[in-house]
Amino acid sequence: MVKLKWKTVQGTQEAKPAVTDTKSSPTTVYIRKNIKRVLVTQADGKSAYVWQYEEAALTLAEYAEYEALVAELETPAIQALQEQNYILQAALADIYESIAEQMSAQESTNLAILAGLAELYETQEGTVEEKRNMYTQNW
Repeated sequence: MVKLKWKTVQGTQEAKPAVTDTKSSPTTVYIRKNIKRVLVTQADGKSAYVWQYEEAALTLAEYAEYEALVAELETPAIQALQEQNYILQAALADIYESIAEQMSAQESTNLAILAGLAELYETQEGTVEEKRNMYTQNW
């Protein structure tokens, strides 16, 4: 069984490194993951962008075994599970969207209620002021 030994590597190549590199070496295949662009400070104090990634080196025989293992993962049963997962994710997205719409509608209702309460309060405030003025004038 192939065991991938990952190490963190930085590369200065212009283009983003390939996930699977079969061209750099006639005897080694490089598998990469977590490829990202990072800013580093060089020895001369200047900053430069480099590619940083985790990389595993496999011999051609190890790579052939690795490909066979990956192919096993792509069986119809696994693909069916992945499809079910996609369906569930889509259903969850629909649920979240529905909840967001309900919350928006509830927010509109709450704003209408608050506006009504504010109007009622302003009306009552005027009534209270009128009565206070009326009683104050009578004293």
